[in-house]
Amino acid sequence: MQSGRLTRSRVKNHFAYSWWKYALAAALCAMGISMLFDMTRYRPPAEKKLSFYVTNGAVQGDALQQALWPALKERCPEQEELTVVSINLARDDMYARMQYMTYIGAGEGDLLLLSVEEYNRLCGTEGPSAALADLSAYAEAGVFTAGGDALKGWDGNGVYGIQAGGLKGLSAFGNDPEGTVLAVLEHSKNKDTAAALIGLLQELYGE
Repeated sequence: MQSGRLTRSRVKNHFAYSWWKYALAAALCAMGISMLFDMTRYRPPAEKKLSFYVTNGAVQGDALQQALWPALKERCPEQEELTVVSINLARDDMYARMQYMTYIGAGEGDLLLLSVEEYNRLCGTEGPSAALADLSAYAEAGVFTAGGDALKGWDGNGVYGIQAGGLKGLSAFGNDPEGTVLAVLEHSKNKDTAAALIGLLQELYGE
């Protein structure tokens, strides 16, 4: 009958055959801790965070976000988060298109910079009011400049798209705004701040 005494050889033999059990336990523990922190960490409410999607071409999203945030925070001090997301639809990349449609379909995003062609595609046959917010009240209040070339609803009413070709300063972030439009998604919970960001873009990067 063998002794139950713990020896170095038995320990070595145990770990030689059972190391994967400890590795699996460590991995599961790490995943559990990560999920716990992710579930409990603070997330700003929808009305205090803004997502700006640049879809007309390439843009240095992080740099633009860092440049815009101080000015936006000063104008809208209740805001807690700004995210600038680059989704380059100009490359005709299937992944970029899927990413864009997934975000929009999930009700994410607030402000869009998009080509006129993409604007018309988003409006579809139902007109801009089906997907985009009417910005007339913000234009009338002077939050931003709409100009006579603002894009209106199919019936000629409302203001849904703000011509953005004059934002030449965006070239510093690798973006060419020629032939683009700024629009706010109807599902946005933060339309006031999105409109304020349009005004800031005009002030900071307009001709």
